[in-house]
Amino acid sequence: MIWRKKKKAARVGPAALQPITKTQELLPPEGVPLRFEIAPIGGRFGAQIIDIVITVLGLIALMIFLVATDLVPSMALVSVGAILFFMIRVPYYAFAEMIWNGQTIGKRICRIRVVSGTGRSLTAHQIVSRNLMREMEVFAPGTVLLAGPSSFFEGLIAFLWVSGLLLVPIINKRNQRLGDIIANTYVVQNPVALLYPDLAAEQPVAQEGGYEFFPDQLDHYGAYELQVLADLLQSRKVAQKPLDLVPIGARIRQKIEYPYPVARNDEEAFLKAFYRAQRAYLEQKKLFGNARADKFHGEDKDTSG
Repeated sequence: MIWRKKKKAARVGPAALQPITKTQELLPPEGVPLRFEIAPIGGRFGAQIIDIVITVLGLIALMIFLVATDLVPSMALVSVGAILFFMIRVPYYAFAEMIWNGQTIGKRICRIRVVSGTGRSLTAHQIVSRNLMREMEVFAPGTVLLAGPSSFFEGLIAFLWVSGLLLVPIINKRNQRLGDIIANTYVVQNPVALLYPDLAAEQPVAQEGGYEFFPDQLDHYGAYELQVLADLLQSRKVAQKPLDLVPIGARIRQKIEYPYPVARNDEEAFLKAFYRAQRAYLEQKKLFGNARADKFHGEDKDTSG
């Protein structure tokens, strides 16, 4: 994979007062660049607070049940509470991010999500790794501080440990904490879906030149065909004898059932519009973990030879 850092233009006037967002482009193996807006520290902190409140409420409910039923001696309530809190929060973070594709309840409310640094869908290994590291980063030393350290030196070490690791996402240029660095994940602003499923058959994607494409038309091709089309359009500029784009455009229109005719001198404009629409469509699906590798994606391939 290749990370491309987007250059920031100088800001003047009122725009200079607006916070500068961190934007990165990730180039996955399929060759279709994916643009991410890195989630700000404030959004991550807010999501973390919401998730902690949710897990604490679950702990309080269990503790009330244990006290009411007298299942645990009063002397052991603190120790049992610490164990129960661990058993609640670790599965909560891991399962939520697996089920909701990189989101917990807090992240959904704050409109951020975790994505894989490889450009592919999150793996269970990445999710478990980043969440177990959170225990070492914050919760384990934080529990020592809340429970009361046995000595001043132990409390000082725990405090410095938590403070130092909390500074990592602030210093890191992509706001990654230690768990994100190890798991190769990034927390980004949740991409806004341009088309919802119930409107997919009604709302076309408008492109420059007046060409519009419906999602069902863009679903015929994948990243491989998109890269081939990009190579053809690029090679046309440098070739001594320009490539005839008319048969290429005709095959694409036949495949996607495009109903309108295209003039011969507008063929390149049509293909560029289709390329931009197809790329945007694939980027959107990629961010939500639904990638299409090529036009045969999801079909059973004949392996009989």
